[in-house]
Amino acid sequence: MAGDLGKLNEIVALKQKYNFRLLVDDAHGFGTMGSTGQGTAQHFGVQEGIDLHFSTFAKAMAGIGAFIAGKEDVINFLRYNMRSQTFAKSLPMPMVIGALKRLDMVRPCPN
Repeated sequence: MAGDLGKLNEIVALKQKYNFRLLVDDAHGFGTMGSTGQGTAQHFGVQEGIDLHFSTFAKAMAGIGAFIAGKEDVINFLRYNMRSQTFAKSLPMPMVIGALKRLDMVRPCPN
């Protein structure tokens, strides 16, 4: 929160040597960093090296709630092993619609 920026590109490069999964909480980067606001991974050009992206709709998107994004098999693992959390943290539908619209705004434009 002090404005420090981790060397995400260097951390991603270490994955090849040490074979680990990388989970990034980008609450302050999502919506503000990168050429289209996709976050710190976009800023460094290492989106493909991140296994799970965590972020919030409460900062740059001026909403409530959060999300986790990653490969389908990892998301399915979380979905089936965190069932008690799936509906315990549901957002009101107007917030979901607003978040989806805001996500459309930060998606890359088709070439």
